[in-house]
Amino acid sequence: MAYTDDQLVELRKKLSGRDNLYKTIHTLSTKKKEIEERLKPLEQSRDKERSDVEKLERGGIKSFFYSLTGQKVERLNKEKDEAYEADKKYESVYKEYSTLCDTLDFYLNEVNELNECESTLNTLIDEKKLAMKNAAHPLTEEIEREEKQLSKIIGQTETIKQSVFAVRELKSSMSALHKIVENLYYATRDEGWEWRSTDFLTGVNVRDGRVISMSFSEQLKILEKHMSALTYRDEKIWSELKELRIFADRMLMLFSPGTASTSVQNVFEKTTENKDRVSSVEFALNELYNEKIEEYYGIKSRLTDTVIDAKL
Repeated sequence: MAYTDDQLVELRKKLSGRDNLYKTIHTLSTKKKEIEERLKPLEQSRDKERSDVEKLERGGIKSFFYSLTGQKVERLNKEKDEAYEADKKYESVYKEYSTLCDTLDFYLNEVNELNECESTLNTLIDEKKLAMKNAAHPLTEEIEREEKQLSKIIGQTETIKQSVFAVRELKSSMSALHKIVENLYYATRDEGWEWRSTDFLTGVNVRDGRVISMSFSEQLKILEKHMSALTYRDEKIWSELKELRIFADRMLMLFSPGTASTSVQNVFEKTTENKDRVSSVEFALNELYNEKIEEYYGIKSRLTDTVIDAKL
């Protein structure tokens, strides 16, 4: 596919409105979920009212009772009116929902078309970059530096994505561990019990706590490994990870046989504190990921403009 500068400029122009398109799609998708939540109870109400009409028309104990009292026709008409109103309410919201879905599909199709444009643009840009390199264009070195930076960011974002997944697993174990300690705290606080892993309650919580503590510790190791693979360090995240490692080791010790006495309240407070810390790490990683994505697209946009505007 031979490129022309006019083609490149035209494709860039088409893609310039994609960010606004993404925002529109996000807004419509949020609205769609809201309407779906409104539709659920309306659909249930509609189905119930329809069922009430069918039961009276089909016969049965209730139908027989109304027949005996001479109220069947009146009752049936009332049920039909209620069914009609329920159906009308449902259809009104469903019509809004259907229209929104059609609009959303339209914009999604536009995005798909723009994605094809981007694929074409990337192919043409690669051709022009090669032509610039062969012609020893003065911007070639700058372009190669930008491309190396992009490759570096891609590797970093992949590592951060793996870290985000790992911290979500860690968060799940943390919630389970917090629940066990919370149950122990509320079950023992009135009596002022102390923590002795060999004798409190039935021992079931001890076994569960030991398994979850081991899982938490292993998941934290995975997260630490991913974070160590980054070529730079976010000091805030590493500070939190250091505290979580201290907590993980402490929980492994607490749920081991023969643990010395300690305050259940203190353990509960520490578990609550570190549950918040895991959430803080998750938030920081998401922020870091978004920063890297923004940096990536900033460089890519600049690189694209450099190539398109270059004169050969």
